[in-house]
Amino acid sequence: MVTVLQLQDLTSTDITDIEAIFTLLLPDKKMGDIPAILKKAQDRVLWLVYRENQKIVGMASMGMYEVVSGFKGWIEDVVVDEKMRGKGIGKALIQEMLERGKQRGLNEIYLFTEDERNAAIALYTQLGFKIKNSKLYHLPL
Repeated sequence: MVTVLQLQDLTSTDITDIEAIFTLLLPDKKMGDIPAILKKAQDRVLWLVYRENQKIVGMASMGMYEVVSGFKGWIEDVVVDEKMRGKGIGKALIQEMLERGKQRGLNEIYLFTEDERNAAIALYTQLGFKIKNSKLYHLPL
């Protein structure tokens, strides 16, 4: 079941579950402090999790921001436990994210995935995402 991860409901087991699946997504990256992120982000970040028997087995987050060109969302950190893949969990997370984005009045939702993530690309295409003719740049600070 897809639910919103909220600070007041967060347990130490939730943090352990999230750490385990985050490592699958970005094994070389240090994960941020989840309670601090939830406290600071409030209405600017939507963090969804998928629970199976009380255990978090999938997650996705979306930052939301308003600029001159509109109210936008950026989906990140979409990952499903390896043992649970192929069961529609990623699709359920993204569909819920899109619905909540519409409810909040977003004009556009962006996401990024690497070229070798074929299953993710197929899912995003199936859900209506299109490749934007641009380059993504980043500057680690």
